[in-house]
Amino acid sequence: MQPAPHHNLYRAFGDQPRVRILGYTTHMNELMAAADVIVHSTGGITCLEALVRGCPLITYGSPPAMPATTVEP
Repeated sequence: MQPAPHHNLYRAFGDQPRVRILGYTTHMNELMAAADVIVHSTGGITCLEALVRGCPLITYGSPPAMPATTVEP
């Protein structure tokens, strides 16, 4: 069984004073209003919410249902 993704983040960045690692929250509107930037995997409603709020995004990964590489015909 693999650890939850945020456990790996705690191990890597938990001692950094400028990093906040959160699990599930219902306070996204307030957090986005206070954020300097959002780091998120591509796609999903969180990216759209950040764009609507005018919060800069750093995205990684391939959008869902998109191939990781492009194949030439």
